[in-house]
Amino acid sequence: MRVISGLHEYGLSAMGKYQTYNLASRTDVDFEIAYISDTKRTIQTFEMLKLAGKMPPEENCIFTPLIREKC
Repeated sequence: MRVISGLHEYGLSAMGKYQTYNLASRTDVDFEIAYISDTKRTIQTFEMLKLAGKMPPEENCIFTPLIREKC
């Protein structure tokens, strides 16, 4: 068995967009600060939640590669 690791820059799938939309419509959590991975799909999730008014102002969001998922 061969193990392949690494980070691939994929955006949200149609299912991911659907799940994010559903999350935004159901949650009433107010975030004061957010730490967000700098990958494409997490930024897309952030943008969708921001449009729905579910994220803090961008100046209270920290985009960082330090919390990328590890494979």
